[in-house]
Amino acid sequence: MTTSDSEKTNSQKFLSVEFLGEVVLLAVVGAVFAYMLWDSQEWGTGAWLLPRITIAFGIPFWAWRIVSLFRTRISDPDAQIMDTGFLEADADNNVVAKRWIKLVGSTAGLLVGIWLFGFHVAVPGYTILYLMVFAGAKWYWAILPAIFFEGIMIFIYGDILMAEWNTPLVVEWWNAFQAN
Repeated sequence: MTTSDSEKTNSQKFLSVEFLGEVVLLAVVGAVFAYMLWDSQEWGTGAWLLPRITIAFGIPFWAWRIVSLFRTRISDPDAQIMDTGFLEADADNNVVAKRWIKLVGSTAGLLVGIWLFGFHVAVPGYTILYLMVFAGAKWYWAILPAIFFEGIMIFIYGDILMAEWNTPLVVEWWNAFQAN
């Protein structure tokens, strides 16, 4: 392999759709962190805690992912994005498209679930379904992280940070039904 072949291979690693897609996702996450920090400057006492705690926990993982993404792409061109396998070199376009549909569809399902049923139903439900459907976990192992996440929402976000939760659409429909 000549020097120009190795340079071409390295540039191809960094110009693949999958690699650039993850770079865009990481840029969006970084922008969200920056916006959360900037916007929370004007919030009242206590309300600014939630975004700043999120940023404090998220930034190290975000930075680590950026560093590992570039290191991994240099040393292992077949590296995967977390558990979804986006960067498999032998995957055809149909497989990659199905992975994107799974990722976007499950995220959209979570957001719709939060809108319809609220955080306290949607997040544990999503966790259980995701682990059972995509990870193949048994129902009793899928319930444990769901309980853990619900506990975080109740005790940390609800009791300590006193977060305000959305009113689920189902509750609004029920209240409107009862009013008639």
